[in-house]
Amino acid sequence: MTVRLRASTAADVDGLAALGGQAFAVARTPVDPAHRHYLLAEHRRVVGEDGGRLVAHAGAWSFGQWFGGGRLPCAGVAGVSVAPEARGDGVGTALVTHLLRTVRDQGDVVATLYPMNHRFYRSLGFGPSSVRRRDRVPTRELARTRPPNGPGAGAGPAGPVTLRPATLDDVPAMEAVIVRRARAGNGLLDHEPRHAARLAGGASGSTYAWVAVDATGTVAGFLASEHVPAVEPGELFSVSVTDLAADDVAVEAELWRLVGADHPGARTVEAALPAGSLPRLAGEREITPVSDFTLMSRLLDVEGALLARGWPPGSDGELLFDVVDPLFADNAGPLRLTVRSGVAEVARGGAGPGRATDPVTVDIATLSSLVTGYLDPVTAARAGLLPGASPDDLTTMRRLLAGPAPHTVEFF
Repeated sequence: MTVRLRASTAADVDGLAALGGQAFAVARTPVDPAHRHYLLAEHRRVVGEDGGRLVAHAGAWSFGQWFGGGRLPCAGVAGVSVAPEARGDGVGTALVTHLLRTVRDQGDVVATLYPMNHRFYRSLGFGPSSVRRRDRVPTRELARTRPPNGPGAGAGPAGPVTLRPATLDDVPAMEAVIVRRARAGNGLLDHEPRHAARLAGGASGSTYAWVAVDATGTVAGFLASEHVPAVEPGELFSVSVTDLAADDVAVEAELWRLVGADHPGARTVEAALPAGSLPRLAGEREITPVSDFTLMSRLLDVEGALLARGWPPGSDGELLFDVVDPLFADNAGPLRLTVRSGVAEVARGGAGPGRATDPVTVDIATLSSLVTGYLDPVTAARAGLLPGASPDDLTTMRRLLAGPAPHTVEFF
């Protein structure tokens, strides 16, 4: 088989639907023309064809991914699929490599994905970087949610909150809430408009969305959810929360109570409940884990990622890395990271004044896991992943990379 890689075109859409159906065991339903403008842009897709037949595909959403309060231009790699008869001959490796080079040329400094095959993506420089955990909660618990020792019901910092159905016109304000949340965490995403529109039901008739509007008219939170088949005896349906984000705990409580309003028709809700979310803080909960998925990320432009990432205010330190990256030659070699008062500088070459130690050797997958905050430097050193790292190096890494455990709330 001779597979030719090329950029996708609009004419590929239905062929890609069939390929994706085979790869991911979903219905081979042709794409609704009314929703085609919500799909990935053609310039963010790579396809492989053999004799005019599509046998491979990889695409990338355009996101921002936030670490340390800084936004990294991110390629959300999705839909990687190779027809069974084309597997085992390096098509997947060539396909993903082509896509990574394409999105790097378009300005992305990191790529993130949900891996089906960790070993395969590790071979391409991806390392574990974040977690998406989903839990199941009784709706009766959410229906009586209150902020623990917080402001009164329905009152945020800007006064009473009004809940109303969201429209596509609300998408920019919903995205602003997402960005405000992302600044305070690690690993969270913002979206390009076509992807963000899904939050308000723009690409699916099964999505329900509401916004919380404060007394000043500002959208201070939102909820996007779906009705899904029942999971417990006696309920008519269950609820799956796509996302719930709020500027403060009082608004969050209002939105969780809205989720619980489906009780008793729905007795269960599935949602992402990271540490710090109100259902985990406000008293005893009957929470059952449903899924725990580890994302992987790859730094495409090491220097660009280090400069874009946020660093703890007041944290100072210098690190010298010898980066090993077989795919991107300009990432490889000695690199000096200096952070002063939360501002990073990156230089190529040897150590700065007063430092005589050898560089820390690090492969690109390990460096990606460190920079995203997923991998603890001391743990990495104990596993032999940081040759040349001194105790001072590890202390500096821990100080500079301190922050919330990286997580995400959505699947793309």
